[in-house]
Amino acid sequence: MAETAALEHTNFHLTQEAALKSELKAVLDSWVRYEQQQRESEQAALVKAVQTAVDAEVAKPAFKKQLLEEALARVEALAKSKSI
Repeated sequence: MAETAALEHTNFHLTQEAALKSELKAVLDSWVRYEQQQRESEQAALVKAVQTAVDAEVAKPAFKKQLLEEALARVEALAKSKSI
């Protein structure tokens, strides 16, 4: 009888321990998912901010003119190197 009670006590203790470990794992997994979602949302915000800044820079007439002049200079340099 005492042995049965001891085994039941051990079984109950192990069952409670397993339930606690399962709950802790679930909480840690949810934290990992939350942190992953936060990183993804921060990255998306960063991409949007960079894209907005680049679009604003490209829309400036001075930038367009500079880009065109650089492209023409490269084309002229290539044309000169091919003709020699």
